[in-house]
Amino acid sequence: MDRMLDQFVSRAPSRTSGLIGMVLPSVVRHRFPELIGGAEETIRRAGYSLVLGASGDDRSLEADQLQRIVDLGASGLIVYAVDGPLNVPALRQLFDRGFPLVLIDRYFADLAVDTVTMDNIGGGFIAVQHLFEQGFQRIGYIGTNNLRTSSIVERMAGFRWAMEACEQHVEPDQICTALRTTPWPVRDAEVERHNQTVLRAYLDRPERPDGVFACNDFVSFQVVQAAERLGLRVPDDLGVVGFDNVSYADYFGVPLTTVEQQFEELGATAASFVLDRISGQRTRLGRFVISPRLIVRRSSSREAAGHPALSDGAMPAIP
Repeated sequence: MDRMLDQFVSRAPSRTSGLIGMVLPSVVRHRFPELIGGAEETIRRAGYSLVLGASGDDRSLEADQLQRIVDLGASGLIVYAVDGPLNVPALRQLFDRGFPLVLIDRYFADLAVDTVTMDNIGGGFIAVQHLFEQGFQRIGYIGTNNLRTSSIVERMAGFRWAMEACEQHVEPDQICTALRTTPWPVRDAEVERHNQTVLRAYLDRPERPDGVFACNDFVSFQVVQAAERLGLRVPDDLGVVGFDNVSYADYFGVPLTTVEQQFEELGATAASFVLDRISGQRTRLGRFVISPRLIVRRSSSREAAGHPALSDGAMPAIP
């Protein structure tokens, strides 16, 4: 691996091929086609072509895909980095050599490159605020155990900010971060059993929350499944809000309230960033944060009349 990294960029052609690379965990994952489409249209209008690479959520394969695209003579890269260790040698090699690079969705605190993300803190805030507005009293947070991932850290921070703003003290048992991640919708029976055991313990107790904000929609689906197995009605007994707005938002038969990720805008903005960096128009470090929007459906609405309502999440000033 180290030998390969030493050859990054120096092995590449002169970057005149009119290509821009985009490396994602998958090119078919939920709503990723929108992400690709937003980037491709912006890049095409600028006279470039988009070349894709899939990392399969594997750090070694991610490095291989980065190298492949650099070897093709790409002028820049947009990277949705693999979740995991904070030290990413392949990305650091590119950064150290001045290669135009933009990270999307997540970032690394010690790697000062351009980034485009959703406002995860604001999204967490409006999710919890909505639950309180719907009359839920004891709000909890349920998330995965990848606690060093920037987007997960920020969504939890949004939960805490909203609780503080609503003058609610957060007890340790209101927060559950023991769920294991899985490349949904690929089924992993061991992970599913573990997560259902964790959720059953979290929900089957006298002081359980009556409303939860989940770190993403896939976790929300697991929460709804666990609740139904315990005989809890959603949203009468348990309100649920997720994050992402995947296309199958009623996966378990309960239309899911969620904070929508603007994937097309995310891709288009990242493409604009890398084009500006290539042309020399952008010389200072930039981070662009896209505002969230809450999609209200039955999983959290005690007043639902059978049709989803849509509301733009207005953010209060940060105290």
